[in-house]
Amino acid sequence: MNAPPDSVRGRSIIALKELLIEVVARSGAYVNAPIANHLKSQGALASFSDSDHRIVGGSLNTLKRSCLLVEGGFPALDRLRKCALAAIKNHTSSLEHPPKTAKAALAGRAERAELELQTAREDLLLLSFLLERSLHQGKLYATDSKNAAIEARCSKEQSELRDMTTLRRSSTGQFKVVRGST
Repeated sequence: MNAPPDSVRGRSIIALKELLIEVVARSGAYVNAPIANHLKSQGALASFSDSDHRIVGGSLNTLKRSCLLVEGGFPALDRLRKCALAAIKNHTSSLEHPPKTAKAALAGRAERAELELQTAREDLLLLSFLLERSLHQGKLYATDSKNAAIEARCSKEQSELRDMTTLRRSSTGQFKVVRGST
């Protein structure tokens, strides 16, 4: 059974997603926050509760069932969890001082490059969620207009945007942008 969006569980899932996006965006503010300890596993995240954000904890199975309210379902929420965890780790490791030996300095440079790459991935994830939210709002506005031509045009243009921004992994494991045909 799925949680309706206006139920306590439904609002909790949406609030959890928004909190995870906030953690990715402002990881420094959440280094010592209670959520930081709940990002290490799916089960720990499922049990997280926070009355300030109206998030209620539960079992992992309940979280998975309720995640149909989130664009992309549980896999999207889990990716957000992993990105939030990486963002907090990146923030804490960036506060450390670089080592003095040549080998250690090179290792430090490599680590900083990895941190920059992770930051770019987090930014991409955040922008993807923002794009999906914007597309969803656009669809709501088109539907509210009760104009079939506007709804059809909105649907066509959103489909084109999704085609243009679809990310696929290449054989090298890198992401590449797949352009839709227009």
